[in-house]
Amino acid sequence: MLDASVTLWSTPLPATTHLLLWQGGAHGYREQAVLHPIAALLAELDGRQSTTLDVGLAGLCQRLTWLAADDSTLLEPAGLREMTDALIRAVPADGTGCVALDITPFSLEKPAQRAALRHCIVTLQNQFYQLPLLGYRSAPSRAEPALRLLAAPEQYPLAEALLKECCAISCGMRLARRMADRPSQDCTPVSVADELASYAAQHDEVSCEVFDGEAIRTLGLGALHAVGKGSVNPPHLILLRYRGGGDAQPYAVVGKGGYL
Repeated sequence: MLDASVTLWSTPLPATTHLLLWQGGAHGYREQAVLHPIAALLAELDGRQSTTLDVGLAGLCQRLTWLAADDSTLLEPAGLREMTDALIRAVPADGTGCVALDITPFSLEKPAQRAALRHCIVTLQNQFYQLPLLGYRSAPSRAEPALRLLAAPEQYPLAEALLKECCAISCGMRLARRMADRPSQDCTPVSVADELASYAAQHDEVSCEVFDGEAIRTLGLGALHAVGKGSVNPPHLILLRYRGGGDAQPYAVVGKGGYL
């Protein structure tokens, strides 16, 4: 389960926080009382390229990343790619306990800005993913960081809705990554079916139907059945449906994996 929440600037952050600020918010940061101890540093960073400082800052945070972008930069494909790379470089798998991303420079009611910010948040959440979390070591090398979105009071409802959407996207992506990263002897057709059935049971909009080898043969899917029966692990066909899109046009995605 992802540890993510929206918080106000007035809420104290852990001293080990990695704080991410935007060039586009430079003017507003002068009015944030909590940032007054590092006002001189922020003035120096204003106008510079994206950079990360690995020092404790006046008890405010352990690390500070200055993202050289504003809302208009993120609306350009090249600018969004640059900020994606900057976020990946800034937040490595290094044991940071909390990552706090300021979202006050963005207008969440504007779809384009909301979409760009969603991309950045999902990038961060996927950057937190690490292979030891699969459980093959005696203990993970580190705890997964908490994510805090720093919002203004008037942003709170839209920020919470945005974060809920980001967490849903990230959980789906990480589910796929976990299955792809597992050793083949543990990622059998049966285990994949069981995991997806469990996922569907946790979401009202999702249903999962599993067809075993005999059902596949009965459906007339001879080629799939013939290949699958060559393994000691019987084939399974999984039909996963999402019905939360209302009247939107349906999409079908087909994938096949061989397990021999």
